[in-house]
Amino acid sequence: MRKTILISILLIITAIIYYTGFYVAQPYGASYNRVQNALAQYDSISAITLGNSHSGSIDWQSVEFPGKGYNLHDGFFDIFEMLYVAEVVIPKLTSVEYVFIAVPYYFFEFDNGAVDDTYQNSFRQRTYFMAPRMELINNDWENYFMARVAPIARADHWKGVLAPPVLNLLDSIIIERPIVAGITSESYLKKHGQSRTDQNERQSSEMTEGHPGLIEDAKQSFTELLELFSANKVTVILYTPPYHRYYNEHFDQEIIDRNQQALDEILSAHTATYLDFSNDKRFSTNDSLFTDSDHLNHIGKPRFTRVLFDSLGL
Repeated sequence: MRKTILISILLIITAIIYYTGFYVAQPYGASYNRVQNALAQYDSISAITLGNSHSGSIDWQSVEFPGKGYNLHDGFFDIFEMLYVAEVVIPKLTSVEYVFIAVPYYFFEFDNGAVDDTYQNSFRQRTYFMAPRMELINNDWENYFMARVAPIARADHWKGVLAPPVLNLLDSIIIERPIVAGITSESYLKKHGQSRTDQNERQSSEMTEGHPGLIEDAKQSFTELLELFSANKVTVILYTPPYHRYYNEHFDQEIIDRNQQALDEILSAHTATYLDFSNDKRFSTNDSLFTDSDHLNHIGKPRFTRVLFDSLGL
C-alpha cells in the first residue's frame, strides 16, 4: 500500500513538472506556436513559406497578395523535417494555394539527424516537438525521445520556466533571424562569405558521411512532399534566393552541381516552378541588401519579393 502511494505521488509530481515545463515555457516555443497559429488560421492563409532560413527572403508586406501569406519556414529545416511537418499541416490548411520553398546549394545534402552534434540534433528535436506525431524521421528514435522529454530535460536547465520572458527572447533570436537596421560592411560580408561556405561544406560532408545515400533519400522525401502538395492542390514555387557575391565565390561548385542535378531529376518528373536568383547582379553585388552573405536584410527582402512575384506574374 505504501509503495503504491509513493508511486502515485511520484507520477503526480512528474506530471506537474512536465506540464509546468510545457505550458509555462515551451521548448522551441516560437516554432511550436508558429504551427499552432497556422492551424488556427486554416481558412484564411493562402500562401506559406517552407524550408530553412533562406525562405525568410520573402516579405509578405511588400506585395499585394490575395489572401494571407504566412511563414512556416524555420532555421536549419532539412527536407525530411519539411515533409514531417507538412504532412501534419497541409491537409488542414484548406485555403492554401501556394507554397514557397527556398532551395539552398546544399538542399539534398542536409540531415540534422545524421551527425552526432548537439546543436544540429536540436533542430530535429524541434521538428518532433512542433508537429507531434508517432512516426520517426529516418528511424531517428534518440532525437524523438529527447523531444518527448524536452519539457522536463530542458536545454535551458529550467531557467526559461523561472524567467519566461528571457527564454522567449532567446528563442526568437535563435529561431528567427532578427532584422538588422544598419548596413553590413563589405569586410564583414567577405569574412562571413568564407566562414559560412566553410560551415555549409563541412556540414554537407559530415551529413553525407553520417547518412549513406543521403541525396537519394532526400530526393525521395522531396518527391513525397511535392506529391503531398499536388494532392492538396497547392502550387509549388521553388527558388534559390540571391546570395552575396562573396558567398557565391567561395561555395564549392561540385556541391552546387550535385544538388542542381538532383533537383533537375525531380523537376523532370513533377510539376513545380523553379527560379534561380543566386547570382542575380541586381542583388549579389549590392552590399546594402544583405544582413550576411546568404541572407537578405530589411531592404533586400521587399525588393527581392517584388522581383520574385513579378517573375511569377503574381
